[in-house]
Amino acid sequence: MCRRPNNLYLWEYKMKILKSQLKEIIREVVEEQLQEKNWIKGAIKKPGALRKSMGVKKGEKIPAAAINKKIATLHKKGEGDKKLTKPERTELARLNLAKTLRKMKK
Repeated sequence: MCRRPNNLYLWEYKMKILKSQLKEIIREVVEEQLQEKNWIKGAIKKPGALRKSMGVKKGEKIPAAAINKKIATLHKKGEGDKKLTKPERTELARLNLAKTLRKMKK
C-alpha cells in the first residue's frame, strides 16, 4: 500500500524542489552576469583595425586629439551633397565607437 505523505513530508518535498529551482536560477543569473561583463569584447568585430589604420603601435592608446581630428575631417568630407565612401563610413563608425568607449572607462 502506498500512503500519501502527511503535510510535514509534503512540505519537506516542496522545499527540496524549491531549493533545486533556486540553485538553477542562481546559476543562470551568474552565467548571464559573466556574459554581460564582456559584452563589448563580442560587439567589436575587428579589434585593432582602427589602431592599424591610424598607425598607432599595439599597446599604445590612440590620442583623443587624433580621433577628434579624423572625425572632423570625415564630417567635412561628407558635407552637403557629397557622400562618404563605404570605407570612410566604416572608419567614422569605428572612430565614434572609440570615442564612446573612451568615455565609458571614466
